[in-house]
Amino acid sequence: MILGLINNAIIDWFLPWPEQALYAVSTSLLSEDNEFIPKQHRQAIVTHMVMVHQSVEHYSEQFAKKLRRHNFTTPKNYLDFISTYLKLLERKNKENLAQQQRLAGGLEKIDEAQVELKELDARLQVQRKEVLKRSEECQILLAEIAEKTASAREMEGEAIVKKKSLDVKQAEISIKKGEADIELAAALPALEEARKAVKEITNNQVAEIRGFKQPAVSVATVCRSVLAILRPQSADTWAECQAMMADVGFLRQLLDVPIEKLSQTTERKLRTILEMLEESLLKEVNNVIPDPDKKNELLLELMKKKSQAGAGMLKYSQNVLNCVRVYRVVKPKSDLVI
Repeated sequence: MILGLINNAIIDWFLPWPEQALYAVSTSLLSEDNEFIPKQHRQAIVTHMVMVHQSVEHYSEQFAKKLRRHNFTTPKNYLDFISTYLKLLERKNKENLAQQQRLAGGLEKIDEAQVELKELDARLQVQRKEVLKRSEECQILLAEIAEKTASAREMEGEAIVKKKSLDVKQAEISIKKGEADIELAAALPALEEARKAVKEITNNQVAEIRGFKQPAVSVATVCRSVLAILRPQSADTWAECQAMMADVGFLRQLLDVPIEKLSQTTERKLRTILEMLEESLLKEVNNVIPDPDKKNELLLELMKKKSQAGAGMLKYSQNVLNCVRVYRVVKPKSDLVI
């Protein structure tokens, strides 16, 4: 009989802590030395933790009475609850601090840009005054020559006409050069973005894509866009793409591509391939573009889901195409200046 009692008896070793003990433990662990907890909220947090633990105990009893199933809550659960809260609090505080530092850095960059802009404006004002001064000096000099050299008035008139013509041509040249410089400068960020995209691609990622026997349509298409840039005379096939990526200097070749030497045929081919890729990717989102101004970003995100290296190649091809477009506009103006 004694053995039967022992075999069918369950000893409840999980003794609950009294409310005073719960308050004491919570108060001790959430000490005033904790820099993440405001003093005015500390007592409320302690009370809430005790209330949560007691609520779990209460509903565990109700659960056992109604369904005859036991959910044990022990002091260890209470300690884990407090420990998890403190870890989460510390992690969130670090995240907030990092965001604050990032915002401060951005504001600092804006201030620096404003200072540089003011300096450039001041230089421009000085240069304008210098130009006006030089122009006035020229007019005075021409007037003196006209007064002192009566015999050379006819030649002087011709010289003035020629000078004005040269001034007009010089002004036109300066304007065209300025336009060319501005448009060329606008293409530099795109070129840098293209190079940055290549540097983010690893050899392992390239090897992974090269190993595909039957790649996804979008992956194969983006590789064709790179093939059109590096090897415009090659056949537009996956085998040629694999051969291109098998080259040890593949990534270096992407960085060294002479953008200004790409032909119009290559440009048209690249544009056509990217349009096909865009159409293929947008089908996955039912051709819905939440923000048309961020279409390229959407395409990159869709490509990243298929291949990280493919996304880098897409970004590279997009920026190369932008650079080529700008160069087509700048080149005629540069030739006129020369």
